[in-house]
Formats: sequence, structure tokens, C-alpha cells
Amino acid sequence: MRIDSRGDILIRDFRCCMCPQVNQNKRICAGVPGSAHPHDTICDFVVRYRDARGWTYFVRGGLQDQYKTFVKKDPTKPAGIGEHAYRGLPWRETFDKAQEDLNRLAQAKGWEVFKPERGMGS
Repeated sequence: MRIDSRGDILIRDFRCCMCPQVNQNKRICAGVPGSAHPHDTICDFVVRYRDARGWTYFVRGGLQDQYKTFVKKDPTKPAGIGEHAYRGLPWRETFDKAQEDLNRLAQAKGWEVFKPERGMGS
């Protein structure tokens, strides 16, 4: 785990080993009864990022069950509008591998975790 640029959010470099949502794009982590994490919480692996320009970066599926980081230059546009594949990272066979790529890239570039306001696009 690491702390994001604001110093208050822990980001996992990989998905929790007990996660029931492997390879799913869900930002709410389901609780696991009888574990140290029995209640639903915000996922600390599946996150979106924002750079200094305000562009947002996130993972989504593409054709033939492949996943990749996408970039959206105007986060006020509706979901699916103005989203483009990020050229600097490869297509991956699983969501989790693509999210690991994005998390490492965001850490290297110093991007902050993006928390969209209610009603905003991606």
C-alpha cells in the first residue's frame, strides 16, 4: 500500500487476496463476513486519477475482453463521451492487470485520486 499525493488515501498496488470482485470494475469493496473487513468499504485498488491539467484516467474494457487505461480530458462530459485509450500502456487480458498498470503510472507521475462529484461523468 501507499499514500496518495494528498497524504490521506491508501492505494493498493494489487487487489486484496480475499476480494470477491476479482477483475471487476467496482469501486465499492464488498465486506467479507468473519474477516478483518466485514463491511462494505470504498475500494483502495480500483481508483481513478486526475493529473495537473484536470484530465482523468481510469480502466475500462474494450473489444474482445481486453482492458486498458483510458483518459478523459473533460470530466464534465457524460460517461463514454470524450474518452480515449491511453497510448502509454498496453491492453491487458484482465481488469486487475490494467488497474495495476494505472496505479503504478499514477504513482510515478504524481497524479491524485479523482473523486467525481455526484452527477459528473467519468
